[in-house]
Amino acid sequence: MFTVPSEILRYPRYDTKAIQDHPVWSKLKMAAASMDLSRDSSVNLFFFGVIHYDWNHWCAVGVNFKTSEVVIYDPQNTGDRFDAIKGFLKTQVLPLLPAPESPKRFRFTRIDLAPQLDDYNCGVFVLLFIELQLYGVQVTGLDSEIRSREAMEFFHYRYLSLILASM
Repeated sequence: MFTVPSEILRYPRYDTKAIQDHPVWSKLKMAAASMDLSRDSSVNLFFFGVIHYDWNHWCAVGVNFKTSEVVIYDPQNTGDRFDAIKGFLKTQVLPLLPAPESPKRFRFTRIDLAPQLDDYNCGVFVLLFIELQLYGVQVTGLDSEIRSREAMEFFHYRYLSLILASM
């Protein structure tokens, strides 16, 4: 699994040179070259990025190199953000990633995880998205506002405890 710091991937104001100069791209390409993703079903290679959208909202992207799938997650599920992030990824990020095996191309998918019902939990939703992508599981039980709020309270404390335990 590879990722970049959140200050690297920003939209719509971004620094192309900072994106291109980050060392993660060469490490990711070396890892991809040393793996046989097409034959070994137990091997996975992921890239995750957190995108700071318009300086006030966190979105996430996950790239699965085994399936050539690019998953975009916007906790508020705003249609124009998906298209804008997809365009940003096509021009600024995907050219830096290991190319999919021919004739595969990257396929884009919008993830509808659970609706963010407030203006401040997008970071928790993004962490939850990354965790669910890594484990390959689907979220259930967040179909109502009350359940969603209770779950976000739980995940706030869960991620906080994980951070504190790692110190």
